[in-house]
Amino acid sequence: MIQRFNTRPSSPGWGRRLTALSVISLASVSLLGASGCDTVATISFSERGFKNVYPLGVSAPGGQCEGVSGDLAMRFVMLANDETPITNDPQELVGGSLVNMNANAVKLSNGILYSTPDELCQANACEETNFVCPASDTSLSSRCQKSTTVSMQGAPKFLSDNTKNHLFGVLAENSGSLRGWMPSDVGGLYPVKVGEGSAENTIDGSADPGPAPARATDNNKRRVGSILSVMDNFNTASSYARESGRTALFGMWTFAESSGQVLSQISSDANPDQVWASQPTTISAAREKYEKLDPSSTRANVYEATLKVLEQGYADAQYSDYSKTLVVFVDGPDDFRRSSVSTADAVTQRAVELGVRLFIVHLDPRLAKFDTLRDDLRYYEQQSEACESDDVCKNFEECRFPQTFTSSPSNASVVTAPPNFDKNNPKKYCLPKRDENGRVGPIEDYASMTCATSGGYIYVPSAGALRPQMEWLPYAMDGLWEVT
Repeated sequence: MIQRFNTRPSSPGWGRRLTALSVISLASVSLLGASGCDTVATISFSERGFKNVYPLGVSAPGGQCEGVSGDLAMRFVMLANDETPITNDPQELVGGSLVNMNANAVKLSNGILYSTPDELCQANACEETNFVCPASDTSLSSRCQKSTTVSMQGAPKFLSDNTKNHLFGVLAENSGSLRGWMPSDVGGLYPVKVGEGSAENTIDGSADPGPAPARATDNNKRRVGSILSVMDNFNTASSYARESGRTALFGMWTFAESSGQVLSQISSDANPDQVWASQPTTISAAREKYEKLDPSSTRANVYEATLKVLEQGYADAQYSDYSKTLVVFVDGPDDFRRSSVSTADAVTQRAVELGVRLFIVHLDPRLAKFDTLRDDLRYYEQQSEACESDDVCKNFEECRFPQTFTSSPSNASVVTAPPNFDKNNPKKYCLPKRDENGRVGPIEDYASMTCATSGGYIYVPSAGALRPQMEWLPYAMDGLWEVT
């Protein structure tokens, strides 16, 4: 299991201590406290046994979201072979023995550190960062790495409340980047060279509305299979609550519009205001709606959409005493860098007020043709001030001049985007920075949001790894553990 976590929270101390650490590869996770050792072994096909442990994100422990000196909290769920969560119930039996989750119950081995951003084994890149290129030919052999040890501190802590009813929601990005679109108002422009001597004020390319599979983050719709698997596992996981007389409700929303519109896949013409469902037939209908949904060639307003879902689905007084979980699937940063109410801090504050645990699943795959992507006009137009250095930018941004465009191939002498561009006095803005694979990397705001709400930031660098990373999230309702 590969877990990547942010290494540049807002505390400068964290960045100095852990700048090289971005991924832990948990090649072996052993559960030692869930099975006993008897002198006489018996085989019973009806006996509840241990199945597996599934990490659900890594962050700073104890709400220390500004960074600490090396300590991290790994949250995880454990399942028995009957698809039920292993909890802290004093009578919890696995393999015929009582579960004893003491300080020696969880072990990590074969840890691997990867440089950040990802460095390929070429041109001595590994040596320059004090990493190595592995001698063995494995699926990860192209990345600079080195082995490490990870030690556990204290006994695992159980985070779920098995006395409460549950709200479990999913908010999934459905923007054009998933299929390689660019927003139409960006793709329809013509790049212009500015300030380049004899080449100044010349057209440097054509309109490019897309889509282009080579720059798509998920052209094969791996996210769809992953989210459908989450929905299927909700039906299984929620039975644990129902059997004890509790309620478990499921919600599903998508977003991709600049207006902050969110679309509930649970609602219907007959019940337009319904956003929660408990019946498998209703969830199955939502499943079919989502499966047929095509991405829109628009932007992704992550924070605005999340705030709307929190208000629409979680703020109702009738759910005030429910245990609440929201999973947000994204394939990049918020496409609107606004200095308004739609910020990561605003989302965090509202989620904490409502008692919502946030999990953010961030798909950030290698892109074959990311060099054809363009600066989004809206991203820097909505910044109130220009920048002077990277220090004032977010951890995935850099301070630089934006690309310039014209709306007509015969109008190169006039830059129409960004508006009011002054070539004699150009200004720099904070804009996303991509590495040599087209990735923006872990996003500090996402890590902080999930840390503050005791959820998890699940950074996924490959669409193929998406399903095994996120499909177990419904079991966090009644089976979430944490170990430092």
